[in-house]
Amino acid sequence: IRKLTVATLSFMVCWGFVLVLAQIKPFWIDEWRIIYNLKYKSPSGLWGQLDFLQQFPRFYLELIKAFCSPFDYSYFTLRFPSFLAGTFAIMLSYRLMGKIYKPGQVNRFLFVLIIISSHAFTEYYVQIKQYTMEILLSLVAIWQLLQLLHPDISRGRYLLLCLSFFIAPFFSYTYPIVVAPGCFIGCTQSIHRLKSADGPANKAEWLARQY
Repeated sequence: IRKLTVATLSFMVCWGFVLVLAQIKPFWIDEWRIIYNLKYKSPSGLWGQLDFLQQFPRFYLELIKAFCSPFDYSYFTLRFPSFLAGTFAIMLSYRLMGKIYKPGQVNRFLFVLIIISSHAFTEYYVQIKQYTMEILLSLVAIWQLLQLLHPDISRGRYLLLCLSFFIAPFFSYTYPIVVAPGCFIGCTQSIHRLKSADGPANKAEWLARQY
């Protein structure tokens, strides 16, 4: 099953890369509306209301414009950002699978396959839409929760984790909703660990390690 899963993921990434390289997938009307905003709005103008009732995380849209503009908004540059986010989502989901499920559980591969076989993923894998980034950052939220629950998290990693909580919402509308339960669980876990520490000295030492 593992080999079949890896083969399926590899085929999907390769096929996605073909769609990015070869101009065989025409842009549909919603993509043309995003392209219009990218081409004819200034970087500062992208932070205002987008034309044609479009919605897009603005910082992510700015990065796409900065990437596409030097190449005159070529087919490859317009398709590549979404493909890159989707590919990272595939890799992260496979990594999370090993952290959430035990090695002997055969159904753990369903975690990855359900994500990449969803309509939102397969439909928008190489399209100029934000949905692959939304899926990627939803998985990042799960990874952040696992890091918070790690008993021996280092101070440096903890600071980077806090920084990632601040940066991620600039790339996704969905991330704050997904990460909210993780923050609640992390806070609850921290309170439980603080209460289980023996004596005021141990409590102070635990707090110093966390903050």
